Amino acid sequence: MKELFPEENHIPHFLSESNAEAETKVKELISKGSKYGISSFTLEKTSEELMALASQFAPERVELVRQKREEAGQSPIESLSPSSLLDLLYGADCVITVSGKVYFVDATSGSSTSIKNKRAKMEELKELYRAAGADGGIVLNWKGDEPSEDDAKVLENSIKNSTSFISDIRFPSKEERIKINSKA
Repeated sequence: MKELFPEENHIPHFLSESNAEAETKVKELISKGSKYGISSFTLEKTSEELMALASQFAPERVELVRQKREEAGQSPIESLSPSSLLDLLYGADCVITVSGKVYFVDATSGSSTSIKNKRAKMEELKELYRAAGADGGIVLNWKGDEPSEDDAKVLENSIKNSTSFISDIRFPSKEERIKINSKA
């Protein structure tokens, strides 16, 4: 298991190695998407503002995270950085813009059940997302190899063509792509 943001001791949030790799690949994918209007985005909210919004729109989530951190002997959630709060309270590994619209992204390499659960969590938090200034949420399932510019174009098209506030976008592994293409 790999710990994310170990310098902040921001856990109880551990990732499997494959999820940690998926997060890295998604960040690479985003960096390749600049010519398609995709870029990383820094939400202009302080930790205090993010906490206030989460307390208003998802108080049960705030209490759950607070309790888990206390049980683990970790620092209070109020002492965390905005990026850590986005991860722990909002479920967002990163924030991106696509053609001027802001999206919270939860990267995973998990199974269909994992994707379904992450999407359900985002659905529960969509009012919080709106209040924080997001135009949507994306569960981005990455099982592929190195991201390419073509993958970035697929991401852009998938986001632009989505009709729901919360989307899941899947990038299969090379082996899965071969199987899919051989059936076509």
